[in-house]
Amino acid sequence: MLRFRLETALGVRSDSGSPFHAVLRNLRMVMSGQAAIAAMGFLALTLNSRSLGLAGLGILFLVQAACELIAKVLSFQNWQTMVKFGAEALKDQDPSRLRAAWRYGFILDLLAATAAALIAGSLLLWTPGLIGVDPEYGKLGLIYAASLLLSESGTSVGALRILERFSVVVAINVASAALLLVNAVVLWAVSAPLWVYLVSIPIIAGGMSVLLIIAGYLRIERVAAGMRNTLRSTPFDRRRFLRFALGVSATGTLNTLRQRGEILVVGALLGPAASALYGVAYRVASLMARVGEAGRQSVYPVLGKLVADRKLTEAAALSFRFFRLGLLVAVPGIAVIFAMGGDILQLLFGEKFVAAAPNLLLLSIGTAFYVVSFAIGSLVQIELGSGSFLKLNLVAFFLGFVPLTVLGPLLLGQPGAGLGAAAFSVLLTILSVRQLIIHIRQIGEERA
Repeated sequence: MLRFRLETALGVRSDSGSPFHAVLRNLRMVMSGQAAIAAMGFLALTLNSRSLGLAGLGILFLVQAACELIAKVLSFQNWQTMVKFGAEALKDQDPSRLRAAWRYGFILDLLAATAAALIAGSLLLWTPGLIGVDPEYGKLGLIYAASLLLSESGTSVGALRILERFSVVVAINVASAALLLVNAVVLWAVSAPLWVYLVSIPIIAGGMSVLLIIAGYLRIERVAAGMRNTLRSTPFDRRRFLRFALGVSATGTLNTLRQRGEILVVGALLGPAASALYGVAYRVASLMARVGEAGRQSVYPVLGKLVADRKLTEAAALSFRFFRLGLLVAVPGIAVIFAMGGDILQLLFGEKFVAAAPNLLLLSIGTAFYVVSFAIGSLVQIELGSGSFLKLNLVAFFLGFVPLTVLGPLLLGQPGAGLGAAAFSVLLTILSVRQLIIHIRQIGEERA
């Protein structure tokens, strides 16, 4: 009954084979995994915060943020590129092009992961003070840096999604969260020192990444082997793949700077304790962000197939339907955070973390706009190209994120941390909706 009412409110036909229902199937699977991951993640974070205290947790967050920032800056975000080019190969039933897309994407992932490990290792070994970490803990963080060598799972994740194996990705991610929770419980029980956290956490993350790589490769081979040999087979266009991957990578870099870079700015301006408060607020706000990310993961393969089939009108209608659905999640979420943010932080982490309530509200506002626009942003990237979407991100980054990320903490202190992230998401949402509407109107005029 609830499902029927939701679909009626959104104006969706009841055809279970429709693109909307395909996204819903993906979304239900991803969200079920995200719910489990979020619950286990919060339990692990609660235990870690109580075991390490503000200072220790701040150091752990800074090492994590630095490694993840470097890895994501250099990453090609190839799951999206694999979806786009995999959809085209599937449409043409071209097994050689499907295999070539995976191989080329994996090579790019491997090169990026190697570079990230070298840069992160050099930072932690020679200049850890740049991120507010003592040399002793910088050396211990080298294991974290080395684990980046195993982070080249992006192409395989994209392959599993476009080949409708969301369950495999979800299962491995849930297993990773479960292992991290077990790790947190054990380390809390034995009162382990900080260095044990800096070693055990990256080992778990690296092992799960290897499983994703293997699963993606095996699925590509199975599907390609089952395709008919087609006379329409065309050579794999490496340059086109690389251009799209570079555009996606640059966009991902900006998002990484928004998501990971702000905590480093806060740490540099206000110290490790402030970065711990911001980091906790960020992780609470990420609960809502998980809805948007799950939506983007679920809708991207469906939009990719629609664009490959040249069904832009249907793809646009689908995107705006999810825009309305996003409002149903975002608006109540912001209301709850505004009214109860401090109480939530106190309940989960203790009295000393109530000071992060203003940061939580700002981060939640930015996250809410991401939840509302996940499908529209995905369609702009797929249809107009990664370069066009990158331009929108650049405008939002330099006009919104950069100035307010610095001015927020400088002018407002701790309560201002998160202002840059909120400004970025608001501006990007406005620009993406405007760009898609303009594009649709131009196509309509050309056809008329």
